Amino acid sequence: MPREPDGRPAELLPRGRLLEAEDSCTPIAEDQPEALVTAVRDSVAETSGRGA
Repeated sequence: MPREPDGRPAELLPRGRLLEAEDSCTPIAEDQPEALVTAVRDSVAETSGRGA
């Protein structure tokens, strides 16, 4: 998937960040669902103050 070269989509959300999945050829939800779940869990843990 092409991404914005300046990371702008991540900047549109509070606490947003750009994460890239190596070796992904399609949207991550289809290609690497486990990596997506891990990224979401880590993000929720960090923003809720629970730690990873």
